Formats: sequence, structure tokens, C-alpha cells
Amino acid sequence: MLFLLRLKTVLKGLILPPAGPLLVAVCGLLLLKRRPLMARGLLIVGLGSLWLLSTPVVGDVLTGLAEHYPPLDWHLAADAQAIVILGGGGQRAFAPEYAGPAAEPALLERLSYGAYVARKTGLRYHVDLHLEVDPELTVRASHDIATAVRIAIKSDLDWVEDVLVHVEPHAHSHGGVTIKQ
Repeated sequence: MLFLLRLKTVLKGLILPPAGPLLVAVCGLLLLKRRPLMARGLLIVGLGSLWLLSTPVVGDVLTGLAEHYPPLDWHLAADAQAIVILGGGGQRAFAPEYAGPAAEPALLERLSYGAYVARKTGLRYHVDLHLEVDPELTVRASHDIATAVRIAIKSDLDWVEDVLVHVEPHAHSHGGVTIKQ
């Protein structure tokens, strides 16, 4: 299964822009002496599509085609009871600036928009987080840490309604605590 995921990542990198159009252009260069007409066609298609895909006009059109949902109607949002932000993105395994994992830009964008909508609607936050602790800690000690984190978040952030903390063992822990998104 891991092999298929890696293969998918490699193929996606080779096919999607800019690599895909560049490969078409390289094929055109390689065929220039043997099949000049086909080679010129491949060069035109490869370099032309690379140029077109890099223009804002084409980028905006493609983005518009990919977006299936209309923007939020604020009149309907007034009756909302909750705003749910589902995953979306992921995390870098190690971000040196945080000395641990960090959310990727797509997830940060979703969280930021969720915070914006919550402020506009007046809804309070329900935080669900995973807390990674040293696997050598007792269950009681792990849950004491989770309780302290929950209390600290609720007392320091008045816009947070509730906090649900999941405690998990940290695979590479050498003592201490890390928080995983």
C-alpha cells in the first residue's frame, strides 16, 4: 500500500504542471531530427501549455471550474449552530521553527476561514486536539496533562466553548509533551 502511495506521488509530480508540459517539450526536442513535424508539434504544445497554465487568466478559469460550491451566504449563516472544519491539508512531520510537527498551508487556510466565519456569526469554538505524550507516562499522568491543557485553553481563550483532548503515545518521545494537530 505504501508503494502505491509513493508511486501515485511520483506520477502526480511527473504528469501535473509544470513537469507534464516540460516532459512533452523534452520529447519534442528528442524527436527533432527523427520526426521534425511531430517534434515541433510537441514543442509547441508543451511550451504553449506551460505558458498558458502560468498566466493568471487561465489559472483563474481553472480555479473557477474546480470550485463546486458557491461562497457562503451570510444570511443563511446567521442561523448556523456550528462551524465544522474537517481535516484538509495535513502536517509536516517536522518543522524546525516549531521543533516538531506543524500544520500545512491548506489546513491553516481552512482554520483561518473557520475562525473568520465564527467571528462573523458569533459562534464559539469547540476544539478537538490530539496530545502526544511520553509512552512511559502512566495513564493517570497522561490524563492529568490533558486536563491541564483543556483547562488552560478554556481559561485563556474566552471564545472557546469546549475542548476535547485525545491522548496518544508519542512514537519518538524522550520525555516531555508535544501537541499534534
